[in-house]
Order: sequence, then C-alpha cells, then structure tokens
Amino acid sequence: MKLTDKIRATFIAAAILTVFLSSCDKPKKLEAERVKLVAERAQALAEIEAINKKLDALGKRGVRWDDIETTERNAFSLLSQATTEEARALEKLQKWTDLEARLAALRTKIDAYKTSHIK
Repeated sequence: MKLTDKIRATFIAAAILTVFLSSCDKPKKLEAERVKLVAERAQALAEIEAINKKLDALGKRGVRWDDIETTERNAFSLLSQATTEEARALEKLQKWTDLEARLAALRTKIDAYKTSHIK
C-alpha cells in the first residue's frame, strides 16, 4: 500500500468516524480532530509532491536506495583497503629509512677505512 493510499484511507476513516460519531456529545472535539487530520493529509501530500518533483527533475540520473547502500558499502570497502595499503606503505617506508640509516653509518666506516688504509 502506497503512502498516498494510506493517507487517503486515514482521511476516509476520519470522515466516516465524524459522520457516525456526530450524534455524540463531543462534536467539537471530533471536528477539531478532522481538521487536524485534513491539515496533516494536505501537508503529507505536499511533501510527497515535492519529493516526486525532485525525483522527476533527476530523471535517469536518479538513484535507488539499494544503489546508495551498495555505493556506501563499496566506499567503506575501498576506504578499508586504502587504510590497509597505507599501513603497509608506512611499514615499508620505515624499513627503507632504517636501511638507509644503516647504509649511511656503513659508508662513514668505509670512508674512514679507505682514508686510513688506502694511500
């Protein structure tokens, strides 16, 4: 059942209740309730119309909710993969930095050896 059908059914039920219960001693309360329901119905229909206009404006570029959820899952997966790859890259960078530091220390020792032993 669509939202507009539910609103229509609510309006009809309110109208029927107003007719059947009008013989009660609370007609003012029922009339106020009917007015409230009519106003809520009008507001809901206006919101539905605004949403429909936005969807029509999007045309074929519009997306379904399932597509949005799938896109969010894909984005989360890509973010997770990127975070993992970043951690791996940082780990490799740290290893290379350590190797370069060791190599620099070795170079200084090699240069010192060359200067003292090779003439």
